[in-house]
This record gives sequence, structure tokens and C-alpha cells, in this order.
Amino acid sequence: MDTAPPVALVWEAPAGCPSAAAVLAEVQRMVDSATAHRVRARAEVTQVASQRWTVQLVTEVDGVAGERAIDADSCASLARATALILAWAVDPSRPLQVPPPAGPNIAPVPPAPSTSPAPRSPRDVAILFQASGALDVGTLPSADPGAEIGVGALFGPIRIEAAAVDWLTQDATRSVNGAVEGAHLHSYEAGVRGCLRGRFASWELDPCLGTAIVFAESSGFAAPSAAFVPYEISRIWGALDLAGLGAYRLSAALSLRATLGARLPLARPAFVVDTGAQGELFLHRPAPVALSATLGVEAHFR
Repeated sequence: MDTAPPVALVWEAPAGCPSAAAVLAEVQRMVDSATAHRVRARAEVTQVASQRWTVQLVTEVDGVAGERAIDADSCASLARATALILAWAVDPSRPLQVPPPAGPNIAPVPPAPSTSPAPRSPRDVAILFQASGALDVGTLPSADPGAEIGVGALFGPIRIEAAAVDWLTQDATRSVNGAVEGAHLHSYEAGVRGCLRGRFASWELDPCLGTAIVFAESSGFAAPSAAFVPYEISRIWGALDLAGLGAYRLSAALSLRATLGARLPLARPAFVVDTGAQGELFLHRPAPVALSATLGVEAHFR
């Protein structure tokens, strides 16, 4: 006969909050011994204001992962809500049994009326918005900073994101017969990525795979003495992105984030200027592999 408790809980909470043992005791009072599921859970409690507390609850019910955030006006209220959710996860079909509590740490949770809706599934979806500073090495002639904005969604262990980057303009030049000729290069990109979320307490470390479209425009310039015919050209190409994403949760709604990745362009167009009688002068071609990094923040909305 399996005598293991129905819930294995890691409870991280500030001093003064109910203990993990108190939360588990409350769960045990709300379910009987004939449990339907085994639940593993991690709960991280944070005080975000004088009367505002939040808990980030990550669960695994028979191998199926879920995540949700709960807000309350006290840590004791969060503990009661967490116990209720865990008890429902153990057996969502059985009415919860709520005898009087054995100790003072958590007040009893009254049974819900039969007409009340069932608690929401812990597999909530979170929408995210992010803004980051970015750096690219290899697409343009030298390391290029930029600004990235993006949106995405978290589906349990899956992260999906779409982002756009505006890179800083820089010059590619050549000297011909003592005269400088070149072009101003400005690139933009838009892409999507999918990631597998690896969550460890307040940290998230994800391997990601994505695709991007890069658009670059070139505007020629030259010294007044150069034999040069200025003209503008643009190039567009696709790329594959491999990246690692890391995030550190500051609260239930805000995280610091960073990425580090490599880009494999599917084409490497040349940027040139027209020197007139001498024909086109080669200035630059994207590298076979470009490196990129970002650092910023993301906000979650559930």
C-alpha cells in the first residue's frame, strides 16, 4: 500500500509566514486518504507592499506541469489559498473535507458551496511584454547596438516570443586613390522564437530556436573629389537563430532577462557603391555566423 503523502511541497516564504508543514497539514485536512493524484509543488512567496503578498506556484500533477500566481493581503491568506489549490489538484472531483485546524498557523478554509465554480487549472497562460538593449557582432562591419521590443506567451513549459530590433546606423568605407567612399548602413529585423522553459526557484534558463528576417538599407557617400555616383540600395534575407535565454523573477509580474545567441544567415548579400568608371566597389558582406546578446526586462500578465 502506498503511504506516501499526496503532496510534496517546497515552500519558500519570509519569516513570519506559515510554515510548509502548516500548509501541508491544511491540505491533508481537506482531502481523505483515497487520493486521486500525486502533486509536486514549489511555492515562492514575496511581499510586494505593506498589505500585498504574492505567491508563484509551480505544480506537477502526475507529470503534467502547471504554473499560476496568486495575490492576497497577507501571507496567511496566501497559505490558505495555496493549500486549497493543492488539495483540489490532488482530487478535483471530490468535495474537500475541512475539519477544524489543528494549530493556529492557518485558519480553516470553509468548504465551497456546491454551486461554486471549480478552482482554475494551474496551467494558466501568461502574456509577456519585453524591452531590451541589444548588441550584434557580425551582421554589419563592427559591433552594433540596438533596441529590441517584443511580446510573447508562456504555456506551462513552453515560451513563444516575437520581437523586432532597430540597429544603430554605421558606416562601411573604402579608400580609392586617396578618396574615401562608402555607405551608411542601417538594419532592422523581426523574428520569432520558441523556448523550452527550465525553471529553478526564481531563475529560468531556456534553450531557444527561432527564425528572423533582416532588412538593411545602404546610402552611399563620398568625398567631394571622388569619382562617385551616390545611390541607395536595400537588402533583405532570412536567418536561423540559436539562443539561450535566462530570466530572474523579481516579482510575480516582473523579471530581468538576458539572451545570448548565434545567427546563421540564409543569404549573405554584398553591400557596394558605384564608383562610376571603375564599376562597383565592394564594402561589406554579413559574416557566416553573427553573435547577438540582449539585456532587459519583461512584464507578465495573467
